[in-house]
Amino acid sequence: MKTFAERLKIAISKRGISQAEAARMCGIAQQSLNYIITNNLNSSKLAPLIASSLGINPEWLILGVGKFEECKIYELPIIHSPYMLSKFMKRELDENSLTYTVINDYIGDCAFAYLIENRKMVICTTNASRAYNNNKIEYLNIEGMVATVTEKEGGFSFPIFEWRIRNVDY
Repeated sequence: MKTFAERLKIAISKRGISQAEAARMCGIAQQSLNYIITNNLNSSKLAPLIASSLGINPEWLILGVGKFEECKIYELPIIHSPYMLSKFMKRELDENSLTYTVINDYIGDCAFAYLIENRKMVICTTNASRAYNNNKIEYLNIEGMVATVTEKEGGFSFPIFEWRIRNVDY
């Protein structure tokens, strides 16, 4: 798979669709796709549109790097305090006022990032089976207005999926 055209041909085949259907999904003429494939083009200005329309990882389609499937990302709100966490769990926070971090795994509808220190945060979930940290489960425990990380589950606690160190202060 040295060329963009070869990867495009594979993508259409993997999707189990015809060139005409692929072109329709992309909103371009079938002749355009046929031209790319027939002439074995190394690149095309249509590549980003094609990748997006067919749900393909653009880096793979354009450069041959990475995996075929487009990576999914999920936005998690960054929570700064036990009070804010309580409001988040009740769905009482204005989503437009939040800052977010992203994650590649779906870990539940109530997943969030909790800022432990200025640059250190934990990614938490309400689903213990999705949590891991070096094969041991740690928990973010909330008692009153204090958040702690422990290896034991408490009253108001959340399994930690992963730790993150941020490079930027917010």
